[in-house]
Amino acid sequence: MANFYNLQIIFEPSFETYQSISEILALSPSERIPFSEVELKNGPNLWQHEVEEKITDPYFDFITYYTDIIISKSEELFKLEINRDAISIWFLYAYKDQCNLEFEPVRLKKLADSCIKLCISCWQED
Repeated sequence: MANFYNLQIIFEPSFETYQSISEILALSPSERIPFSEVELKNGPNLWQHEVEEKITDPYFDFITYYTDIIISKSEELFKLEINRDAISIWFLYAYKDQCNLEFEPVRLKKLADSCIKLCISCWQED
């Protein structure tokens, strides 16, 4: 079992913007399925970075990691017409038998202060 953490940014379709986001954040986008016909014509409108945390890995503070990056680069992203309401952090979690999540108030406050959405997707693993 593993946890996955994603930073997702939605923007007006553009190959240039897609590449610029990677350069500004100094992160490589996650491997994805090939671009659709619409994306090939108009450019992609979603950029995402993913980190996989295996059960044996040390704790990864994904909220602080991603919010620190976004806060430090928000002016450059704003120049690309990307506002924080277009940015979300995803926690993807497979569980067995029971799902429990706990977030420290300081991290939730950091998210709230930065206006970045936290999205959680949980599913039961067989």
